[in-house]
Amino acid sequence: MMLKGVSETELNNTFPDAKKVAKEKLGIGAVLMGGGVYYTDTGYMEKKPYEVQIVGQCPNLSENNECLVYDSRPSVCRNFVVGSPSCTKSRISLSLSPVPLDLVKEAQKINQAEELIEVMNGLKKGDRVCNE
Repeated sequence: MMLKGVSETELNNTFPDAKKVAKEKLGIGAVLMGGGVYYTDTGYMEKKPYEVQIVGQCPNLSENNECLVYDSRPSVCRNFVVGSPSCTKSRISLSLSPVPLDLVKEAQKINQAEELIEVMNGLKKGDRVCNE
């Protein structure tokens, strides 16, 4: 799985054992090096300059495939859509079945609720919620 736009803080907090490689080593090169987490500095995004490639299972997943860093996961993981083509491809690469449609719909509801909570938490007293 390739994660683009990862900040240095997210990289250090989420993947402390990641190995830095040259950009040309990501992709098939990282696969050939074996399982693990590899990253490179893209040099073109100021605040989130890293690309991270996870070869094999993410080191932050439990034996039950639950995220161990869910509350502090990087934004690229937060934005990873359950049931999307990228999700399905990643699951198949790990010998997991695609996410059933009813669970995808439930995850979408949860994601929308989380986004609403984030917006509401960012409001200050007196902020207008609607333009009426």
